[in-house]
Amino acid sequence: MNTISNLGRIVFLLLFTNILFANISVTVDKKLFYKGDTVTLQIKATGEDIEFPNLKDIAGFPIIGTSTSEQIYVVNGKTTRGKIVNYMFVPNNSMVIPSFIVKVNGGNFKTNPISIKQTIPQVSKGKDDIVLLLETNKDKVYVGEAIVTTVIFKYKVGINLVDAKLEPFKPNNFWVKGLKGEEPKEENGYMVYKSSFLIFPQRSGNLRLENQLISVALKDVNSYDTKQVKIFSNNKVIKVLPLSSGLSVQGKYTINATVDKTETSSNDPTNLTISIDGLGNIDDIEEFTLDLPEQVVYSSKPTITSGLQDGNYRGTFTQKISIISDKDFEIPEITFKYFDKTTAKEVEISTTPFLIKVTGKKKTPTKVLEQGAQTVVSHKEDGNTKYFYGFGGIIFGALVTLLWMRKKAIQSAPKERPLEVAIKKAKTDKELYDLLLPYSQKQELKDFIRNLEENIYFCATNTIDKKELLLVLSNEIG
Repeated sequence: MNTISNLGRIVFLLLFTNILFANISVTVDKKLFYKGDTVTLQIKATGEDIEFPNLKDIAGFPIIGTSTSEQIYVVNGKTTRGKIVNYMFVPNNSMVIPSFIVKVNGGNFKTNPISIKQTIPQVSKGKDDIVLLLETNKDKVYVGEAIVTTVIFKYKVGINLVDAKLEPFKPNNFWVKGLKGEEPKEENGYMVYKSSFLIFPQRSGNLRLENQLISVALKDVNSYDTKQVKIFSNNKVIKVLPLSSGLSVQGKYTINATVDKTETSSNDPTNLTISIDGLGNIDDIEEFTLDLPEQVVYSSKPTITSGLQDGNYRGTFTQKISIISDKDFEIPEITFKYFDKTTAKEVEISTTPFLIKVTGKKKTPTKVLEQGAQTVVSHKEDGNTKYFYGFGGIIFGALVTLLWMRKKAIQSAPKERPLEVAIKKAKTDKELYDLLLPYSQKQELKDFIRNLEENIYFCATNTIDKKELLLVLSNEIG
C-alpha cells in the first residue's frame, strides 16, 4: 500500500513539474486603443515541446503580422526552452480576446481571455502646446464637387519637440488631390505648418472625415528622456447630395469641336479636336468615341489641365481624334451631359457636325461583266475592232513568250517585291505610313500603323523597326 502511495506521489510530482515548466502567459501591448491602432497579442510558453495556435484572425479581425522568438531557461540546474509568439491585428471596436489552446509537452493549456477597449481620441484645443486641426471650406456639396481641406499642425515656440510624424491623409469615400504646400511660419507664438488637399466625394450621404493623427517625440529637459505623444484633430461631417440619375459630372461647362480641314484627299487624315472647359469635377469626364464604321478612327487619350482658381476648381478637357476615309463622310455632333448644381438640373450641350469632302477617290467603270475568271468592261465596238483584237492576241502571245524566257533566265536571282523596296527607301514616317495604310486591316500591322500615326499626328517618338516590319510582311502578305 505504501509502495502504491509513493508511486502516486512520484507521478504527481512529475506531472506538477511538467505543468510548472509549461508556464503559459498571455498579454497585450495596450488595453486601451484608438480606432486604427494595431494591437499586439503576445503568448509565452516554456517547455520541451511547444505548439502555438495557427491564427488567421482574432474574433474576426485578420492577423496582419506575426513574429516568434525563443529563450532558454535554467531552473535548479534543469534547462528548458521558452517560446514567444506575437500576433498583430487591428480591431475596430471594444472586444474580448478569446482563449486559445497552446500545446506544451503533450498537454493542452488554455490562455486567459483579455478585454480591450476602444477609446475616443482627445481632440487637441487651440491653446494647447501642440495642436492639430482639420478645416474645410464647405460642409454641404454635391457628389464630385471639390472641397478644399487643410490639416494644420502647430506647436508653441520653445517646447522641446524632437520629431513629428503626420499620418497620411486618406479619407474614405473621397478622391484626394494634393495642393502645393505652404512654407511653415511663426504666428502668435506658434510654429504653424499647413497641408492642403482637394477632396471629391464619390457617393452621397453624410460622409465623415475622421480625426487626423500626428505622433510627436518630446524631450524631457530634466531627464533628457524622449517620450512619444499622439495628438488628434477634430473630425468633420460633410453632407453630400446626389446628382441626377446616371450622371457623374457636376458643375458648369462649355463644349467646342474643330477640324483642321473640311476637304481632304483620300487616305489623308482629318483631325478633330474636342474641348470642354468649365467649373466642376472635370477629371471625371470620360473619353469620347465616334461611331464611323466605314472610316478608320484613331483616338488619343484625353488631356486635362485643372486647378484651383479663385477658390473654385476648374479645368479644360481636350481630346484629339483622327479620321481617315476614301469617300465623303460626316462627323456627327458630339453631346455631353452634366449636372448643373446652380439650377439642380441636367444640362446637355453639343458640338456642330462637320461634313468632310474627300477628293482623289477611285473611279469605277459604269458597267462590269463577269466572265469566268476574266473581268470585261462593257463598251461599244466598231467594225474593225475584231481585227485589232486578233492582232492584239498575236502581240500578247509574243510578249508572254518573251516574259517566260526572261523569267527562266533570272530564276536564280533573289526576288524583292516593290512594296519591300519602297519600305526600304521610305525616309519619313509619313512615306512609310502611306505605304502601309492599304493594309490597315491586317492585325499584324496595326501596331506599326498606330505608332506611325502617333508620330505623325501627336508628336510621339516611337521607333519603327523596318527589319521587323519587312519580316512581318514576308510572313503575312502575299
